Amino acid sequence: MYGKNNNRGGYNVGDATANAAGNDEGKQYRMKYFQSGPHKTMTGDQGKSYLRLEWTNQHGCGGNEDTDPQKQNCNFVLQYMCQDDVDSPTGSDSTLRNGVQTQIQNYNRPQSLTESVTQKNNRKNVNSQRVIQEPWEWYDKCYVRERNKGLFTADQKLKSNNGLGYSSSIYTRQNPNGDRYGYECPEERDYYPYWHPSPWVDIAVLAENASMCSHYQSKSFNVQPYYECVEEYNNGERRHFTRWNNKAECEENGGQWVLFSNYLEKAPAYTSEAQCTGQTTGGMTFIWAVPYDAEDVTKKECLVKLDRP
Repeated sequence: MYGKNNNRGGYNVGDATANAAGNDEGKQYRMKYFQSGPHKTMTGDQGKSYLRLEWTNQHGCGGNEDTDPQKQNCNFVLQYMCQDDVDSPTGSDSTLRNGVQTQIQNYNRPQSLTESVTQKNNRKNVNSQRVIQEPWEWYDKCYVRERNKGLFTADQKLKSNNGLGYSSSIYTRQNPNGDRYGYECPEERDYYPYWHPSPWVDIAVLAENASMCSHYQSKSFNVQPYYECVEEYNNGERRHFTRWNNKAECEENGGQWVLFSNYLEKAPAYTSEAQCTGQTTGGMTFIWAVPYDAEDVTKKECLVKLDRP
């Protein structure tokens, strides 16, 4: 995460007891949250739960009115990410966590776009004592994918070679040198709504101008599926990265241009499209689609549809 909070490595994490947690994340205080009830079938605030969000802006915001125009354009995008629960404080090498060190996570780029599964696993050197706010694969995908060259870059000169012979999505107008902040993808961070699938779920967009709200709501990955190029390893497994960011080059290079959907939860009990889309449990909407994290991209699944932000 690009936090810019004086190299503190994130906000402080409380200890679970009067004794310092030290290097044991299991001794950190862990928040507990409670799920809402089926509030879509209820009235008022019944069944709902509320979570207060607070943050500090680094720069000024607001004041840009028709009668007092300024150059401060302030949009805030509030998002969350879900993962299966784990039985240990650190979980797997992709489990979101606070960490006990403030150093940046490890990363080694691929040496080839045709690397094997073994080569990928050998360079995936996630440190279990350091914070994870996005999965390693998310940044690796960003590092490899060619950047969108149609974006406004002002007078910034973006680096043209990521070590693989081209300019990728780690280079943006705000990040021309490809600096890394954990496993955050700079292109996805700097441009919203993003035009490829992402692991994030949108909560709300605080827009600079109310006229933009319909755009943000309709283009959010919560409700708008997005395409991504899919390639395979030699063993047939889905490769998590690809260079190609468009249909033509994807298919020219042997990839599949696949439409992916985001979701609240999977509903594996419903195994056909008719059975899935006919459900109305809890007032929710169900869709028959390929989830963004699918291993088999030829197989659609029953998904609980997200609300728009």
